[in-house]
Amino acid sequence: MIERKPQAFDLTNLLLAKTRMPHECWREYVDTQAKYFTREYILEENITKYRYNLKKDQSGSVIGILDPVSGEDILETFKRGVELAPSQALRERAQAEFEGFSEKIYKPILSKGHERFFTWISEPGRREDGFFDHSFTFIGEVTGESLEMVAFKNWIGAKRNREFLGLDKNSTAVDLLKNPIFLSSDLNSYRDVIRSLDPSRGDLSPDNNMWFLQALEPFREDIINSLEVNNLYGAQIARRVHNNYALALLRGDDQGILEKTYWESQPEVLLSGSCGFSGGESVASTYSGIEGKYFNCPRCERKLPYGRGIVVCIYCGLYKGNYQKETGQKCV
Repeated sequence: MIERKPQAFDLTNLLLAKTRMPHECWREYVDTQAKYFTREYILEENITKYRYNLKKDQSGSVIGILDPVSGEDILETFKRGVELAPSQALRERAQAEFEGFSEKIYKPILSKGHERFFTWISEPGRREDGFFDHSFTFIGEVTGESLEMVAFKNWIGAKRNREFLGLDKNSTAVDLLKNPIFLSSDLNSYRDVIRSLDPSRGDLSPDNNMWFLQALEPFREDIINSLEVNNLYGAQIARRVHNNYALALLRGDDQGILEKTYWESQPEVLLSGSCGFSGGESVASTYSGIEGKYFNCPRCERKLPYGRGIVVCIYCGLYKGNYQKETGQKCV
């Protein structure tokens, strides 16, 4: 499933996933979903890359598109997204995703009747369902062995989204999900696709937040270990600790405290995102920043969202206090 991927951080769904794959694959799968969640809901990455594997028969024909960790065909993931949707509105979106991907992407890839690139635009749903204001545009590149995916945040507005997809101006967000399109063959990379949709787009490099994800590894392990022994309550507590510590680390408020009991005792931070609520339990976003306003890190010069109180660069790890102390210059 593409647009609702972070929803897979729902703990009940991850617990059920144990029955669908080998043990070691399952542990890696949960770890991967937790990372997706962090990148989407906490780091709010602008550009994220991931991939699916193409399954082929002995003749070399594509017969499936598989999750690289679980080995599950992606259509099964979409179907489960429909079944597990927590509300009618989200179920309608999930059904539209399933129909759009299976008819407009999956079948053409299997029949070889496709161009190299496709794009799929997911506009936000209702705020009461936990959505932000931006859209996501998903770009797929069909290669010899894989389906390379890029997701990027799209702020250009409803009119341009519909023009790009060739849809009527009255088309709904659900209509967009049902109508991904393959693009002309003169494109060479996902950057070309983004610029054709939004010529004013600046930095098109994928976000690199490995240091941040590595710092959260022991907290992800606690979630996995609790789920491994079917301790759903323990996993809920571990997820709360993970999220509280991650947001404190992002804001530079962690104070070097790694004791998990401390983060467990803190008020739970509420999260939402472009794909609806995290685990279906939250009601608001606390760290969304100010739309369209950014500042540049003085070390790596990458853009960071203004208005979120960030004091640690999520790209290079520069701490605001250290920079001011060493250089005598103030950060924004």
